[in-house]
Amino acid sequence: MHLQNSKGKKGRETLFNRIIKPFRVPSIRAAYLFIAPVVTLIVVFKFVPIFSAVRISLLKYNLLDPTQSKFVDLDNYIKLFNDRLFLIALWNTTYYTLARVGGGIVVALIIALVLHAQWFRLKNTMRVVYFIPYVLSMTVVGLVWAWIYHPSFGLLNHYLKYVGLSPQGWLQDPLLVMPSIVIMSIWKGCGFYMVILLAGLYAIPAHYYEAAELDGASRLQQFLKITLPLLKPALMFCSIMGIITSFQIFDQVYIMTEGGPMNKSLVVTYYLWKKAFTDLNFGYATAIAWLIFGILTFLTVVQFKSYGKEVEY
Repeated sequence: MHLQNSKGKKGRETLFNRIIKPFRVPSIRAAYLFIAPVVTLIVVFKFVPIFSAVRISLLKYNLLDPTQSKFVDLDNYIKLFNDRLFLIALWNTTYYTLARVGGGIVVALIIALVLHAQWFRLKNTMRVVYFIPYVLSMTVVGLVWAWIYHPSFGLLNHYLKYVGLSPQGWLQDPLLVMPSIVIMSIWKGCGFYMVILLAGLYAIPAHYYEAAELDGASRLQQFLKITLPLLKPALMFCSIMGIITSFQIFDQVYIMTEGGPMNKSLVVTYYLWKKAFTDLNFGYATAIAWLIFGILTFLTVVQFKSYGKEVEY
């Protein structure tokens, strides 16, 4: 009887080892099997398009018959530096990026400091108010601001008349078109930077300020010696994200100006779009895309280096 029970127990253990145990102790093959679908999606939808884009940038690409595309080596990249419109678009994009990132961070920091102050009462309400523009569609924002900037019945010119100023052609004047787009972009995006900077302010321990007050430090000295240094991680994140998104400006220009007047609002992404979908020059457009990627990579590395080792991640 004892032998029969032992045999039955041994049989059950053998069945357990065959069916259950492989699932309890995954093998290397099982691990590869689980990650295979994700790896396949990454390869198919990320790496294959990347290598395909590199190949297309070296071709005079024929969209209708890709087999007739001609290999032109680096000609597409060389032509960029002799293309007057591209250089104008690159300058306009650089101007927009500097103005929008610098102005946006300053405005967001001022708002964050006010909302962080103890004397300010409507903190939660104003956070929502300032963040709402960020979640709105750029198409909607562009259409609304195009109406605000309208030279004949725009809201901005309507109020200018009350203070005795003449109406302006905000989006029709070559000198005013890019500052007008910058102001609109700062209004839309400052809520995002405000949230990041506000989180950074709340992360600063209060006893630092208490110790500074005991030492007789003024509010300005506290801001320069405590607030700004400890906000470096948040400021770095805002500047990196701001430069990346600013170099990709497209919707505002497409909806409001289409690159005019006199190419004063022409930016690299809109020029890329025109080359690809108007001129059907996909090889040249892809070369522009890779140049933008190279510029953004370089600027990101420079920012990481410029903020130094004091930033903690």
